[in-house]
Amino acid sequence: MLLNEALASSANYDYFVFLQGATYPLRSAGYIQRFLENNRELEFMNLVKMPAPGYPLFKINQLRYPSDKPIRRFAARALAKVGLAQRDYRKHLKGLEAYSGHACWALSRGACLYIEEFRRSNPHVVEYFRNTFVPEESFFQTILGNSPFRPRIRKNLVYADWSRSLGQHPAMINDEHVSFFEAQEKVWVEDEWGSGEMLFARKFSDDRPDLLERIDQMILRKEALLQAPRSDF
Repeated sequence: MLLNEALASSANYDYFVFLQGATYPLRSAGYIQRFLENNRELEFMNLVKMPAPGYPLFKINQLRYPSDKPIRRFAARALAKVGLAQRDYRKHLKGLEAYSGHACWALSRGACLYIEEFRRSNPHVVEYFRNTFVPEESFFQTILGNSPFRPRIRKNLVYADWSRSLGQHPAMINDEHVSFFEAQEKVWVEDEWGSGEMLFARKFSDDRPDLLERIDQMILRKEALLQAPRSDF
């Protein structure tokens, strides 16, 4: 597992950040590091108990196989059409409540060590989620949602506009979004996941490199303001 490899690194990282494709930072690397240092007691992960809007139980109850098993995937689809690909997570997860949320997160070393120890001690849970729909949106969430780390969880650090999304992906970042980022000293969002600062944003189109250039300039301006001497007069 990639997380285990990261934990084994000699760098001995304090936080681990998982991001999806087409994600870009909204602050400098130094700012992000200071933010995490100042919030050492918190975990950043969108978390909701299933079922919830956008997270129905069929996402974990319906048997699905990954793309590298085409024959099994075809068989599962055929069984699903006649209602024979359904499972009950409660029978397989042995008392765990089901949680879900967006895939991106930033977790402390302690939380990641907990996930790894849980994974090793509960292979049946790993195997169950291996054959679910988008397991990265429920595997880590279910483990931490049933753990002592749950009270420390806050909304994740990635801005995504789902208000005008098409299908299963957030809206592409456009000029209006970047103007929203530029207008704030800290990019702050309040939504159904809670209230918090956004350090990254997704989803960016390859056709709009100009937006990335604007964000780079924004980061430089904000960093310069942080370093400028303050006057008491």
